[in-house]
Amino acid sequence: MKISKIACSTLLGAIIATGAFADANKEKQDYLTIKDVKDNIVKEVKAFKDSLKSVDAGSYLFKNYSSKFPKDFYDDKGNPSLKELHSHATKLTEYFDVINKDKKGVFIPKNGKDTCKDNTNDCLFAIDVKKNEVYLDGEKIAELEGNRIVFKGGDDKPLGKYKKTNKPLDESSYLKLQDFINKEVKKIADKYAEEALKKDNFKDADKKLLTEAIVTANELNNNEAQTVSSLLNVKDDKKLSGIIEEDYDAEDIAMLGKVLNKSLEDITSGFNNIDTIDAIISNTGLATNSRLAKLSNPLNDDLALAYAIKNLSDNKFADNADTLSSVVKEYTNRFNYDSNLWGNIMGGKAKLKSQANTNTYGFMLGYDKAFDNMIIGGYAGYTNAKSSSNTLTTKSDNYHFGAYTRMYIDQNEIDAKVSYGKGKNKLDRKVTTNPDFDANGKYNTKFFDASIDYGHIFDTNNNSFMKPMIGLEYSHVSTKGFKETGKVPVSFKGTTVKTLSAKAAVEFRKYIANGNFLYITPGIQKELRKSMKDTELAFVNSTENIKYASKKDKHTFFTLKTGAEMKLTDNLSTNINFGVKAKSESKYYNGTVGLSYKF
Repeated sequence: MKISKIACSTLLGAIIATGAFADANKEKQDYLTIKDVKDNIVKEVKAFKDSLKSVDAGSYLFKNYSSKFPKDFYDDKGNPSLKELHSHATKLTEYFDVINKDKKGVFIPKNGKDTCKDNTNDCLFAIDVKKNEVYLDGEKIAELEGNRIVFKGGDDKPLGKYKKTNKPLDESSYLKLQDFINKEVKKIADKYAEEALKKDNFKDADKKLLTEAIVTANELNNNEAQTVSSLLNVKDDKKLSGIIEEDYDAEDIAMLGKVLNKSLEDITSGFNNIDTIDAIISNTGLATNSRLAKLSNPLNDDLALAYAIKNLSDNKFADNADTLSSVVKEYTNRFNYDSNLWGNIMGGKAKLKSQANTNTYGFMLGYDKAFDNMIIGGYAGYTNAKSSSNTLTTKSDNYHFGAYTRMYIDQNEIDAKVSYGKGKNKLDRKVTTNPDFDANGKYNTKFFDASIDYGHIFDTNNNSFMKPMIGLEYSHVSTKGFKETGKVPVSFKGTTVKTLSAKAAVEFRKYIANGNFLYITPGIQKELRKSMKDTELAFVNSTENIKYASKKDKHTFFTLKTGAEMKLTDNLSTNINFGVKAKSESKYYNGTVGLSYKF
């Protein structure tokens, strides 16, 4: 009978595939066993030693004991202590076989440093394949019969002799044993992962177990492990399967997981740290503080009267005091800073230890009006923000508006501010190890901020004032969920961050002739309450999610605001302001330059 070439090729392929599948199953079983060893080796050794103490050394059954007997050989009622010993001995036999998988022997020194291969008395644990002996704490406990480890009882057998001493092991010895097993787990996990990632095995591999093996072999942290799990569990994605089967081994996937996780952590950190929103709030605060300081100038009425007298000096009036007084008063009102249009350009920089720095720039336009015991104003603005690193670039266009007011009650000042804004954001995520995993996305952010401050004015001297002040600030920032675009995109769920802060500061104001002034306000800001949920995301079509634990640490910031205003003409002034908000790992710098026109 003749067999065609096609049939031969098909048969050969089937044989190879069957062999590969068998290899994968063998490595999988070894990994499952070594996992059990890792979790239970210390517990089993302790239980083995304890049960050995309970066995009657003079009993017929112990003198003829062998771990080769079946697991259910001993009757629980007839000799429970020996049955318990037998269960632990057979389990240790299974464990030791996996530890000595390559059949070359195992030697764990007591001191954890020197080799004990030539002197097993110095071994915490040893399998000497040349002598066919197994040692625990320098004493022989079992023998090798072929490749099989066997425990035997009796006065002249290893287990019987060991029972006579059975010295307790200290915890440091168990730690050394556990450390050795942990290293063995990494080796066997790596072998299983390599086999499971082969082209004919990956599709049907247990992805959860494969992920665990890659994580174990490469010591990935929890977030990196979640990223690898979500990636490997993307369903029905031929592109992803093709990339992994052709180009990736276990170490490559672990490195890919680290790189992907870093970029995803950076994105979610931006959602939660809201540095762009902080910069916007700080800049608007600087601009409005400058306006409030200007309109609170106690010299404004004197300046207005002086300007009125100067402009009326060439006019003649009838000798009527009431008429002259009314004319001067009416004319003086023209020089009060009742209504003002103002504008500022602003910039800022956030220097962050854990992520890329953020740069901002933009502008604001506003209007305010002074009444007898109140100031009311409003503004609208635009801020552009950008941060960039090797793996992530984010850009945003932010539109915001707000209102502010100050009320005077004797020597007390009460300030209130509210602002609202919306940001349109773009991100560009790069994976340096493989551009197939690059992605980009668009998402929206909304924010609301409200604050109230109370301060008491102290007139020091020479038109200088000091105002101790306290306040509260509440911010609410929400990021809408979105999906990236790319070959292997990620889907992000929305996030919300709510923060309540307390503030304390001292403002120093100095007013100079002609309407010029300067101020400086050092202070602290303490977060009292912070609310946010864990950030959830996943690769699109993956059955496994990634969840990053939210960092709800409440921080304390040092704050500093300072600025000055200078008159250019009777109606036009310029101002410059600078601010800092800082803690140990984050520093926000911002500044504004502006013009104001009174009418």
